[in-house]
Amino acid sequence: DDMRDSNTFLQGRWDELAYLHIIPRLRTELVRTRRWRFRKYQGVFVASELVSWFVDSGFAASRSTAVIHAKHMFAFGLISHVYRAHQFQDEWKFFRFHV
Repeated sequence: DDMRDSNTFLQGRWDELAYLHIIPRLRTELVRTRRWRFRKYQGVFVASELVSWFVDSGFAASRSTAVIHAKHMFAFGLISHVYRAHQFQDEWKFFRFHV
C-alpha cells in the first residue's frame, strides 16, 4: 500500500493530516449501522476494530501502538465516543468520525 510510503508517514511520526489521509478508507472498511441493547447506531465503528485495522493494515506493529494512534485521532477531535462519554480504549464501544 503506497499510503505507508508517503512522506506524511515518515519516521512513524503522524500528524493530523496523516490521519485525515486514511479516514476515507477507514470509513469504507469500518463504519456501519450497529445495534446494541435494542438500539440502532448509524454511522459508527467499534473501537477495537479500529485498533485491529491499524495492525492488520501495517500502520501499527502492535495493538498498543494502534491504540496510541487512535488516541491521537481522539485528541485531534477526529473521532469521539457516540455519547462523548468515554476516552478511546481497545474495547467494544461505538465511536464516530468527525471529518
